[in-house]
Amino acid sequence: LSKMDVLNREAVKSASKKIAEILYSPEQLEAVPQLRLSIIQKKSALEAQLKTLVQTQLEESKDAISLLNTSASLIAAINQDFSSVDGLCRDCSNLINSEDYKMIKNVNTARSNLWSTIREIRGLMKIPHRIQEIEELLEDEHNILEVYADVRSLEKSRDEAFIKAQNNEGELRALQLTFTGVEKLSREFESRLFALAQNTVELAQKDARVLVKVLQVIERDRKLDDHIARGLSEQGLDPDDYAYASHFRRYKDQLLTHLRDGISERFLTVFKDGNYAINVIPNTTELLDDLTTILDEVVPCFPPSYNIFEFFVKEYHIRFNTMILGWVNDPQSIAAGEIIDVVEWIKQTYEPQLGRVGVSEPEPPLLETLEPLYDNYLVHIKGLMSQWVKEIVAQDQNSQPEEIEGQYITLAPSLLFQGINAQISVAKKTGEPKFIYCVVAECCSNLAEFQQLQLNMIKEDASNPPEDQMPLEYLLALINNNSKCYDQVEEFEEKLVPLFEEPLSQQLHEIFEPVADGFHAVAVQAIKTLASIIFRDLRETIEKLFQKDWYEQKLMETVKLTIDDYFEDIDGRVMPSYFKRLAMECLDRLIEMYVEMMLTKKHTFNDLTVQRMADDAALLSAYFEKFGRKNTVDAKFQVLLDLKDIIDADPENVALYFDSILRNNPDVTLNTMAVLLSMRPNLSAQQINEALEGCNMILEKKGESNTPIEAGIFSRLKLPQSKYGKNLGKTK
Repeated sequence: LSKMDVLNREAVKSASKKIAEILYSPEQLEAVPQLRLSIIQKKSALEAQLKTLVQTQLEESKDAISLLNTSASLIAAINQDFSSVDGLCRDCSNLINSEDYKMIKNVNTARSNLWSTIREIRGLMKIPHRIQEIEELLEDEHNILEVYADVRSLEKSRDEAFIKAQNNEGELRALQLTFTGVEKLSREFESRLFALAQNTVELAQKDARVLVKVLQVIERDRKLDDHIARGLSEQGLDPDDYAYASHFRRYKDQLLTHLRDGISERFLTVFKDGNYAINVIPNTTELLDDLTTILDEVVPCFPPSYNIFEFFVKEYHIRFNTMILGWVNDPQSIAAGEIIDVVEWIKQTYEPQLGRVGVSEPEPPLLETLEPLYDNYLVHIKGLMSQWVKEIVAQDQNSQPEEIEGQYITLAPSLLFQGINAQISVAKKTGEPKFIYCVVAECCSNLAEFQQLQLNMIKEDASNPPEDQMPLEYLLALINNNSKCYDQVEEFEEKLVPLFEEPLSQQLHEIFEPVADGFHAVAVQAIKTLASIIFRDLRETIEKLFQKDWYEQKLMETVKLTIDDYFEDIDGRVMPSYFKRLAMECLDRLIEMYVEMMLTKKHTFNDLTVQRMADDAALLSAYFEKFGRKNTVDAKFQVLLDLKDIIDADPENVALYFDSILRNNPDVTLNTMAVLLSMRPNLSAQQINEALEGCNMILEKKGESNTPIEAGIFSRLKLPQSKYGKNLGKTK
């Protein structure tokens, strides 16, 4: 089969398949006429397209054949012309002999040289006029690129002329005179070029096309410098050698230098009233706005390789940093309040503005540069707050406490934290964590000073005669004031610490903790002073313990009633927790004085002594259990019960009660036991020594642990050395 037959069969097969897809059901047979019409229309369209395509290809083929025929004719004509030229050359060579040929050649060379000389002379004669034309062009900054090309062309002509005349001194002098204006023109051009470059920001806003032309000049000259540098390198020479410095103009370096000069002039213009913070801060907005202008207007004009925005940011930052260094080196030029303004400006204006234009703060950070001035500000607020604290304490001492909701207070806490809050609020406005931390730390130092002034006041007051001492109401107010201050410090810590990241948050916590404890310590000292006042009234009665009146009267009932009278006046006037602490302080003092009377009074024990001590312990224990947990009160009374048991115990059991005392009162000594036992008339010297030996054995076992002994009731007693137990190792 022929190829055409195969194609016909495939066409029939494809058409049958297509018809089968269209007529997939008997109902579709009704559409056969429409289908036939549609196919005929498509066939006609395809035949028309095919006919057009064939016609186009036929015409293009005709044009190609015609072009080939024309080319063949031209080639034949050219070959014929070449043959004619060869024939003419052969004919001419026979007409001129060798001598005439040399003469003609020399005449032609002379003619060419003469023409070149005439052309050069004409050019040299035009140079002054050309210089004048270029100077006129230079007056319009839009011609800067054209002027650059003209100046470089003149310089090239000058250099070539000098090279040709380097062996003819007279001609060289004449050329130097002719080209004198070129050097001047070159300087004028460069001066004009860099004057424009120095005002880049203004020029970009005024006419960016001029700035682009200035940069094109600089880029062309940079490429020329690069070409010269490569040439020197290819010769094995160092382009950076100073000997070749005159080969380069280094316009790019000069551009950056003039940009720096322009930035310096910009700063001087803005800060024309001097480098004082009060003048500087309001004007910095204008400078920071420059950066936005540079990003929007200047950067698009510069080649990316210049990194021009980073350059401007760095140069602006250097000058801001230098401005701050000026204040650091001359602290007298900036007031304490202005330091706050500068810190706030850096955190609230400068850093956010840099962030808005996509720049993190360059090195060094301005706040690091400013840090030495933090101390100046801290010294300022330290002096201010120290005076404030002293005035508060002095005024508070002479004020009458107020009773609010049953409790005595004064204005001291409110005034104190009003000043502290003011200082911290001012610092917080800056948004600078380290600065805020320093201010908070200094305020905590002032709080510690306030605490110390109160402690000194309390201690000094205790040395005054009773009639000159502070009233009871003021002592109660001191307790409440310091309790309130303790709460204020904890609130401060809760609010401030979360504002800081580590390590400042931890450091701040470590600062607040001792300050809070300090207020608690002042309140505790006031409680002890209050207890001293109570026991000053009780001293006379307590002095009668273990004396005749004690055996005959219910002295401890009197003591209890006196304490109760004070407690009724105090209860509700101070914070409940501190009232309980006062009750426990009074209990401790009462027990200590009880033990003191027992061991220091000149007396002997009897059966009534044991009974009286038991009655006293029961009375007081029942009373103080109202103010503290029973197990706490029982633990405090245990020493009295143990001492009671010792004066009634058999000699061999004394060591057992001594061990109980030692567990809770490690400062008890053998001498204490010797003094106690010596007051028992029912014991012989031998029994006392045997009992002390048993106590010593217990002391020796305890002493093996080498645990330091804390001061307590017994170590504060001044007892005489007993004659018993002198040879035992643990007597004190």
